[in-house]
Amino acid sequence: MDEIRQTVHVSPTRTSFLYLLICLAVWLASANYMNNLAYIFFFLMVSLYAGGYFRSRLLLKWLTVSEMILEQAFAGGKTRVEMMIQNRSAQDLEAVFIIPEGEATIETCIGPIQVPGNGSLLHDFSIPAPRRGLFRLRSLRILTQEPLGLFKSRILIPVDMEYIVFPRPGGRKSWNEPRLNEAEPVEGYHTSGGEDFSGSRAYRLGESQRHIDWKAYARGRPLSVKEFSGGGSLTLWFDWDQLADLDGEARLSQLTRWILGADRTGQEFGLRLPNGSIEPDSGSLHTQQCLRMLAVFPGET
Repeated sequence: MDEIRQTVHVSPTRTSFLYLLICLAVWLASANYMNNLAYIFFFLMVSLYAGGYFRSRLLLKWLTVSEMILEQAFAGGKTRVEMMIQNRSAQDLEAVFIIPEGEATIETCIGPIQVPGNGSLLHDFSIPAPRRGLFRLRSLRILTQEPLGLFKSRILIPVDMEYIVFPRPGGRKSWNEPRLNEAEPVEGYHTSGGEDFSGSRAYRLGESQRHIDWKAYARGRPLSVKEFSGGGSLTLWFDWDQLADLDGEARLSQLTRWILGADRTGQEFGLRLPNGSIEPDSGSLHTQQCLRMLAVFPGET
């Protein structure tokens, strides 16, 4: 995200109107009683009011936001937002507030934040992620009521950044064991199916532990994986149709839980949904691709 600075807008607060009423009362008293001290007090109050207005216009003028990052989240949690706030004026900002605006955001005021003069601040906050889907954070409203609380100065920073919320992991079902895919006549490592043992190889970090030769390891040998050869390969599929007894969102939650479990063990898996499929693979990129497919799956969100 490029550095952005916007026009400062200033508006009076409720305290400002009360302050003006007090100014009016002081002016009426000084005019009725011809009291010079009251006149001096009145002009002092007016000077403070005018000075507060012009000061409010300058407070956020040199405030900029850059390097914004939005992290992924699961439904029911919170999306973490990280950004760099820079203050190019010599004045410290003691009470800055941020209001994120966009799809699925619940208006909330974040702060107060203290930004040092001629300095920068790496700040992070969270926005609610109540449901799954693909959303956009459209803008950030940054505001303060310094220095006297009589005026509210604010800037509106356009962001227009996309973030994704995955389905909430849930369900208690266990996934089906991999089934033999006879249409793939390739060599692979398997644990069942009548295949012929063809040797072993070194264990690779992230692989399923079900293939490890534990007997050899118990004899003091390095971790190794048994390999078998034959006319098929074992394929693990997480299929929408496996969960016909659940409703749509419950199916997505269960599939999310399976995907996260398979990712933790390094198990290769594929995903089948009514609107498409992803071939079996493993690794963080594959997991993210599958979770994203679940997040944007059409239906009630």
